[in-house]
Amino acid sequence: MDKYQPRFNVHKDEKNSFRNDPVEDSIPIKDYSYTDPIKIKTKQKRPYKIITGVILLVVIIIGGFVVVNQKPGPSKIIKQPSKNVSKVTSSQAVSITPSGQPTTYNSTNFSLTVTYPNRWIISDTPSEMDMTSPITTLASDLNKEVEGKIIITVGPQGQFPSRLGNQSATAVLNSDLITYTNPTPAQDAQTYLSFLEYASTTNNNGLDGIYITGNYGYLVGQYITQANLGSIDPLVRITFEQCQNTKCTQIAPLTIASYSWNQQSFSKPLLDILESFQFS
Repeated sequence: MDKYQPRFNVHKDEKNSFRNDPVEDSIPIKDYSYTDPIKIKTKQKRPYKIITGVILLVVIIIGGFVVVNQKPGPSKIIKQPSKNVSKVTSSQAVSITPSGQPTTYNSTNFSLTVTYPNRWIISDTPSEMDMTSPITTLASDLNKEVEGKIIITVGPQGQFPSRLGNQSATAVLNSDLITYTNPTPAQDAQTYLSFLEYASTTNNNGLDGIYITGNYGYLVGQYITQANLGSIDPLVRITFEQCQNTKCTQIAPLTIASYSWNQQSFSKPLLDILESFQFS
């Protein structure tokens, strides 16, 4: 036998059948039947993963309950800007004359309770409720100090001032989200306050009216139409009048400088009144 011949070899007999080498046949054959090459061994789940999953499920259920029961607040709408309004600031002081101690008024015509300074004058009819300030110093859109009055008007839904007209107004400032101090169950907790420049105003950054716009807020330069304001009930707005004589017995509509709102001495007394509104 050749020394290079393998020890275990397969020989062919005369019948062209194969048989194993006798030496090879004497070697015991190992049994691998206990193995399963198809089965993939999986990792055993560990207790801490199960606990983590249970905690996560509880957090999701609690979070969902809070979201479902939370009262939705106002949502801001976004429209394409249609007018470029440049930002103007001024160091000119604007303030509202101190107007006395706060007092409470109930309007049956508009189902409204409001707290206001007692030197303001209220006129309340079924068609309109006006709250008028004493004479105060205002900054006009021409950047001049003038004597005038501030009027807060509560009117029926869809009753617009003649100065607004049928044309779109423009947001001269970004809307503010305000929170009512003690809202009733019948009213939302918050509302947007929007700052309008009427189409008839020629000077940029002129502020003609401040409106409660409910769930609708606007960015500088966006149009605000009567259709946007038509769903607000009642319609609440702040406008401005300029004195035409020394005693201010005659007044005319006034456009003020929009930067006035950025000064707390001007805006805070007005916010205090609006935030006190309670609608039933």
